[in-house]
Amino acid sequence: MTAHQSILARTFFLLAGVLASCAGTSTPPNVGGATTLPNFVFVLVDDLGWADVEVYGSSFYETPNVDRLAAQGARFTNA
Repeated sequence: MTAHQSILARTFFLLAGVLASCAGTSTPPNVGGATTLPNFVFVLVDDLGWADVEVYGSSFYETPNVDRLAAQGARFTNA
């Protein structure tokens, strides 16, 4: 077995092990009005400045959907 084949075999078995460990780990449905986990929205953009969305003070761009998300949830303001 060459070094390349050995690396591929190790990667395959590692991936198979990870997938096998994840099998059957689904959570039961929310029954009886129990509290639900929060939803997260991660926005990935390129070359967006802090003042490029209306919620942070932009008067040039109109971003009503981002503003609505910010009004209904938490805002990350200190990086």
